[in-house]
Amino acid sequence: MMFKCLLGLLFVLGTVAQNSFVYLVTNPNGANAVQAWSRNQQTGLLTQIGRFPTGGTGDADVGGFQQDPLLVDGEFLYVVNPGSDTITSFRVTTSGALQQLSQVPSGGRRPVALAISGTLMYVANQGNRPGNPANILLPGSYSGFRISNGVITPIPGSTVMLPPGGSPNHVVFSPNGEILVGCRGFGNRVDSFRVTPQGMLVDQRETFGAGGPFAAVFNPVPGQNQVAVVLHDDFVPDQFTNQRAPGIDIYDFRPNGVLGFLDRVQDEAFADPCWVLWSQDGSTIWIGNFAPRTVTALTYDSFNDRIVEASTFQPNDFTIALNQTSGLLVQAITGATDIRIDAAENFFYQLRAYSLSAGVPSVPPRLEVFRLTGNPNFNAGLQPIQALDLPADLENTGVMGLVIIDF
Repeated sequence: MMFKCLLGLLFVLGTVAQNSFVYLVTNPNGANAVQAWSRNQQTGLLTQIGRFPTGGTGDADVGGFQQDPLLVDGEFLYVVNPGSDTITSFRVTTSGALQQLSQVPSGGRRPVALAISGTLMYVANQGNRPGNPANILLPGSYSGFRISNGVITPIPGSTVMLPPGGSPNHVVFSPNGEILVGCRGFGNRVDSFRVTPQGMLVDQRETFGAGGPFAAVFNPVPGQNQVAVVLHDDFVPDQFTNQRAPGIDIYDFRPNGVLGFLDRVQDEAFADPCWVLWSQDGSTIWIGNFAPRTVTALTYDSFNDRIVEASTFQPNDFTIALNQTSGLLVQAITGATDIRIDAAENFFYQLRAYSLSAGVPSVPPRLEVFRLTGNPNFNAGLQPIQALDLPADLENTGVMGLVIIDF
């Protein structure tokens, strides 16, 4: 009995001692870097570690127009450098420090998002700045790579060029790795491909976005075949379809890459829906809304393929600042961007960046930490527990992305 108790104690101590870290991309108009924090797995609280150069450059103009600009895979971390058109890989050490392993061209202009399935990685290249006439000359693309022990190797001939004006902001694999989905907020399409064993994209299908498809997430439950796509209302409307943004569409995906429409929730209350997560048990979807900084939770009925809005978390913090033009005190608004949940689904993290109030000083970007209550029908299941101001030099950069690694 004593031996069993000792084993139990060692197990608990081992769990407590496990390393956990949070990372984001600084993404300035200059030398790019990854900012790091250590994470207490029991409390969810963060403590700053430091900053690690990527060896590439950022592009503040793409900040916010992406999901998954950095990803972790085992003990390795991968990050895009949109200013230098490269991807950098790191090894994550037990202290949370990063050791650079490789850097390769992204296969296109302005890489903004990554997807990984096994040894295969794909990047979404945004092309020239969305909305810029030069985008016609250099539109977006998807490019493939192999990864081995953190080292990235391009796959020759894997790049798929998009039509003029097509600018993707997200790319994601299905759980089985057989389908790749990309979201073109500018160009208003959802791309889907079948992935060959050689890592090539074939059988490209285009689905009308009907409202600026921003990001996608697959149902992680084994045996399920749904993908949810959030629709942002500030993108160029599609002349061939009815505008459904702001909202979220849900599709089923088939082995040949075809997406079949299942359900839609369209609600102005979303207000700038962009970033999206799906709980591991498939019951809850969270959407991060940009301008109001809100988080909306939806519940998913797998028997009827229906999504239902549950509740929205409304932040009650705000900053009063002097408007330099009018001389009046006004509310300074900070747009919220990426969201992330830890693997145990105990804590929720939100990046708050980008000052939106004209004529007022920049509001420092922040990291918000929430406890997940398990009740998505009240405040999106979120309970605030920590707010961290990011370093002051990041106020005017394009900070983007959130990722958590436990090992």
